[in-house]
Amino acid sequence: MMQMLSVVDPRFILMVLLGSVAGLFVGAIPGLSVSMATALLVSITYTWEHSDALAMIMGVYVVGVFSGAVSAILINIPGAPSSCLLYTSPSPRDTR
Repeated sequence: MMQMLSVVDPRFILMVLLGSVAGLFVGAIPGLSVSMATALLVSITYTWEHSDALAMIMGVYVVGVFSGAVSAILINIPGAPSSCLLYTSPSPRDTR
């Protein structure tokens, strides 16, 4: 039961927030992959407490995959392989 309450711990929420900000930058920059950031983060967080490390890795991965669409939408360069289809079809605003 106590492990379930660790989700509302302020330190856990802070680690998810920091991981989300890092994932936003990694996912939005073309050429940096989320799997590369996750692999690097595993080696950094190896000595951390397990809940902090998993919170940071979770934040980087989830937001990084989501933010790969930012560069695909704004500058037509996919930031992640999953956002390749977003830049192939022009939006109605681009055809004016």
